[in-house]
Amino acid sequence: MMMLYFSCRVRVLSGTAPACVLGLLIIGSVLGCGGSELELAPVKGRVLVDGQPAPGVTVLFRPVSESMNPGVSSRGITNDDGIYELYTAGGEYRPGAVVGSHEVQLSGSEGLEPGDREAAMEKGVPAVRARQESLSIQVPPEGLENADFDLDGQ
Repeated sequence: MMMLYFSCRVRVLSGTAPACVLGLLIIGSVLGCGGSELELAPVKGRVLVDGQPAPGVTVLFRPVSESMNPGVSSRGITNDDGIYELYTAGGEYRPGAVVGSHEVQLSGSEGLEPGDREAAMEKGVPAVRARQESLSIQVPPEGLENADFDLDGQ
């Protein structure tokens, strides 16, 4: 981010103030507000465990890129039918995921405190282990309607 300092003396008769304001407006329009906007695409899918819907599973997509800032992660939580929709996880809460390659992490009731795990199991949340070692996905510009994962519960 570039910081620019201006010194403007306000002289009603000389017109320095309007010139200073005009200069600031021109510089602001040339420099803009900084960084480029990342392209998002809608992502929906379903998580199954042993062929059955997996409610309450957190689905996390983490962008993978060689750049220093590949973009914001996106996450969603499956409903009772195992269906999820992704929303950006940081800053603005917007639907979709960054276009490009992603590592995928799925997590359920494992990792919760014992009392919370029991409550989750009573609601039917499967014990899905955090998995990301072999799960990856490509999000195209048009998005994904069937980003489905069918996991083995063992």
